[in-house]
Amino acid sequence: MSGRAPEQVEVLMSLFMIRIDNLCPSQPILHYLSTDDDPKWIPASSLTPLAVKTCDLLREALDERFFSRYYKDSAFDKCDFVLEMMFKVHPIYKNTQESLNRAVVLCSRQHGLKRKEAVTRMNTVNDKIRSNLLSLLKKIAGPLDGVADNVSTSPPRLSWLEAWFAPRTRPVVTTRVDKRAEDELGRWLDDTVDVVRNTNMTSQETVLEFWKRLEHSGQYRIIPKAVRVLFAIPVSSCQIERDFSVSGEMVTVQRTSLSGDTIDMGIFINRNPEIVNLLQCEEIPQGQHRFHKPSNLLLNIDPDLYIDDVNPDILAEFVSSTSISRELNEEEEKSAL
Repeated sequence: MSGRAPEQVEVLMSLFMIRIDNLCPSQPILHYLSTDDDPKWIPASSLTPLAVKTCDLLREALDERFFSRYYKDSAFDKCDFVLEMMFKVHPIYKNTQESLNRAVVLCSRQHGLKRKEAVTRMNTVNDKIRSNLLSLLKKIAGPLDGVADNVSTSPPRLSWLEAWFAPRTRPVVTTRVDKRAEDELGRWLDDTVDVVRNTNMTSQETVLEFWKRLEHSGQYRIIPKAVRVLFAIPVSSCQIERDFSVSGEMVTVQRTSLSGDTIDMGIFINRNPEIVNLLQCEEIPQGQHRFHKPSNLLLNIDPDLYIDDVNPDILAEFVSSTSISRELNEEEEKSAL
């Protein structure tokens, strides 16, 4: 995450608020002259037909391209809910009662589901998000001391008659890694820890800095690793396209004269300027510059071919005063003709 772009969760939260407040047919729309001190709203009944039609088109487009994952079975089955998983690990937005839950119920109701069915869909969405997040934690969490100890629940003791007729069930086996992931996720969802804030109550640290602090304090060991994986995803395709556009302009002119590694390094440095700081370069002592020449600027010559070691008689056969004078005389004769 860079300072030039908002966090992924903030983008998703804004999308939820727009869908819940601004694009709901029965909700008033915030006036463009509204301020925090003097809020102004436009009632839904006062909207012009053009404004109503615009809201309807925007709502239909958003529902089809994004919010359909919540009420369409086909979109729900294919979706991994990565963005929603970011909500669950964010210290500010992890309580999704007024954001994700409201959006799921609202979209489900507006697309034909009854109230009870919409609530069931909301619970199903939350269960899948938790399940996917838990699967990620289990993959990231390494076994303790390199060994995945199994914790098996002992089967109940049955009488000889029950043991004869009872169905044979296999004992439930839970790995130590799975238990660690489940315990840490449950502890985090109940935790009330907040980000460090300034005097004006604004956040002083990003979500990555927040989890880095908790990781160093020893409170959590698995979730910080998952956070780094989740928040490595760009905010949107616009950011990816912008990066490729800048990189393309940088290498297109010299594409034939640059190697692949050089292009990759140039793209990386271009998108991460904070890594390169020319003011921190070490000063080369006077008289030591010859020892700091890059190896790609040096050309090794075979010692057997040094010019001082070549026999002068051999050189005389190729370059001699007589041969040079002969060539000059021939040129003068040709010019005289």
